[in-house]
Amino acid sequence: MKAHLDELVIKPAYPTIRMEPIFGHTLDAVARARLFEKMHVQPHAYVAQEWVRLSQAPTFHRDGERLLARATSLRVFAVATPNGYLVMPGGLTRVAPHDGGDVVSMQWGGSSKDTWIVGDKPVARVALRRPRLLASDVVQSAVDIASRVGENLFWMGRYAERCEAIARLLRAALVRVADGAPEYLPELHSLLSVIEQLEVLPAEEGRASSPDARHDSPFLIAAVDPKISGGLVANVLRLHACGNQVRERLSTDNWHIFNRLPHRLPGKDATLAAALESLDEVMMACVSLAGFAMDDMTRDESWQFLPLGRRLERLAHLARVVSYVLALPAEEREGSLEWLLEAANSLVTFRARYRRAPELLPVLQLIVLEETNPHAVGFQLRELALSLVRTGAELGANISGEELGSLIGTLRSLPLSGFELERGEVLERACEGLITLLERAERVAYAVSDELQRRFFTHAGSPAPVGIRMRREDGESEARGREASDSSRHEREGAR
Repeated sequence: MKAHLDELVIKPAYPTIRMEPIFGHTLDAVARARLFEKMHVQPHAYVAQEWVRLSQAPTFHRDGERLLARATSLRVFAVATPNGYLVMPGGLTRVAPHDGGDVVSMQWGGSSKDTWIVGDKPVARVALRRPRLLASDVVQSAVDIASRVGENLFWMGRYAERCEAIARLLRAALVRVADGAPEYLPELHSLLSVIEQLEVLPAEEGRASSPDARHDSPFLIAAVDPKISGGLVANVLRLHACGNQVRERLSTDNWHIFNRLPHRLPGKDATLAAALESLDEVMMACVSLAGFAMDDMTRDESWQFLPLGRRLERLAHLARVVSYVLALPAEEREGSLEWLLEAANSLVTFRARYRRAPELLPVLQLIVLEETNPHAVGFQLRELALSLVRTGAELGANISGEELGSLIGTLRSLPLSGFELERGEVLERACEGLITLLERAERVAYAVSDELQRRFFTHAGSPAPVGIRMRREDGESEARGREASDSSRHEREGAR
C-alpha cells in the first residue's frame, strides 16, 4: 500500500470517526510518515480506496447567477433478481462543495443534482391509485400501522400526564408562596422535598433559597428553567415533539391546543403571578388534550397506546408522591394532606364527600383505594389491567397482567383500621405496609412500560412477535425531542 499511496484515498473505516478523506498524491514526505504512524497504531480505523478521477459538470453558484465547474460522481443502485443483479435506471448525482475538490460526500458539504435518463420513446404513465374505491376496499380490516405512530402516541400520553402532574404540584406550591402565610412553611418544605425527589428541581437549586422566598423561589425556577431535564418546560417541549411526530393523527382543534402549548410556558424572567397564570394554562391545555384523546381521535390499533401511556404515568406519579407523604413524620404528614389532594386533583371531591379538614384515612381511601376516582391508584390499576387485555386481544400479543391483578386484590383487602389513629406505632406500621405496596405499584408501572416498548416499539434487533400487526420501521424512533433511552425508568429519572 505504501508503494501505491499516490493512487489511493485514505478514509475512516467507521462513520463515527470524524476525518476528512486523505488523497495520497497531495502528501509530502513528512505528512506521509505521520499518516503511516497513525495507521500503524490503529490499522482497523482506516480504509484505502482507489483514487478515481472525477468528471466535471457545470453547477450553479449559491447566488444563482454564476456557473462553476464542480467534480461530480454518479452513484447507481442495483437490485437482486432471480437472474442476478440488475442495475436500475437513474441514480444519485453528487457534487463537490468546492472548486477543484475531489470530495463529493454530502457529509462534507456536498450537494446533489437531478439525474435524468433519456428514453427512446415517451414514458408510459401508470396510475398507482385506483380511480374509485370499491366496497371491498373500505371494509374494516387490519391496518398496517408503523410502530413509530404507536410509540409517539404512548409517549405523548405519558408526557401530557407528566406535565399536568408537575404543573399541579408547582401551582400548589406557588399559591402558598404568593399567600405568604407563615403556617404554609411546613407544607412548602414538604412540597420542595417532593419535587426534588421527582427531579423536577435539582437538590442544589432547592437548597439555594428558602421555600417561601418570593424572589428566586425554587418553585419558580422549576416552572421556568428549560435546562432542568425533569422540569416543566423540558417536559412540555418533549410533549410537543411527540405531537409533531403524529400530526396527521390530530384534528385541527386538537392540533391548535397542542401547537399553542409551548407558548403558554412562563418566560425565564416571569413573575410569581405570571408563572401561576402560565401553570393554569398548561394544566387546561393538558386537560383539553385528554378530552380530545377520548372524544376526538379515531380509535384504531395505535390509539390505545395513548391512554395506556397516561395511565402508566399517572400510576407511577401517584404511587411515588403518596409514598413520600406517608414516609413523613406524623405531624408533617398531616400537614401535607391538603396539597396532596390538590396534586391529585381530588380536593373538591374530598370536600363534597366528607365536609371536613383532610384526615389520613379518608384521603388514602380517595386517592389510593378508590376505584371510581380517575385520580386514584386503584382506578389506574383496574383500568390498566382491562386495557392490557384489550391491547393483547387486538394486537395478538399476550401481555401479562398477573402482577396488576395481584396488586388490585391486595389493595382491596388492605386493612384500614391502622390508619384510624392519629399517632402511634400501629399507624406507622400501617403506613410502612402501604408504602411497600405503592413502591410495588410504581415498579409494576415501569415494568409494563418497558414490556410495551420491547414488544411494540423496538426498531431493530428481534423481529416482531407472530400475530402483531404493527409494522416496525428501522431508523424511526419515538419523539426526536425525547432525550431518553428505551427504558421508561431511565427516562423517568430525567435521562434521555
